[in-house]
Amino acid sequence: NKVVDNIDKKLSQGGKAADRFLPDSVLLNQKNELCKELIKVTEELNEAIKIYSENDLDLLVLPHPLLGNITIREMLYSMISHAEHHHQLTKQYLRYK
Repeated sequence: NKVVDNIDKKLSQGGKAADRFLPDSVLLNQKNELCKELIKVTEELNEAIKIYSENDLDLLVLPHPLLGNITIREMLYSMISHAEHHHQLTKQYLRYK
C-alpha cells in the first residue's frame, strides 16, 4: 500500500510520533480491558465511516502527523497497518518477557 510505504519511508528517515501520540506503558493484567476497549473503538469507527460514500473516502482529507493531509481511505489503511504493527510488536515483546 502506497500510504504504508510512505509512512515506513518517513519513519526510516527519522520520523517519530509526537509525544501526544505516545502510549503509556501497559501491564499484562490490563490485556482483557484493553482488548474490550479496542473492540469497542473499532466498532465505533466502523459505524462512523458509514456516513461516507466511496467517493467521499477518496476526496475528503484529514491531517496525518507524518504525511500531512491524506484521504480518509488512506487514513483507514494506515490505521489497519498501524494496528498490525502493534500486534507484531506485542507478540515480539511477550516472547522476551
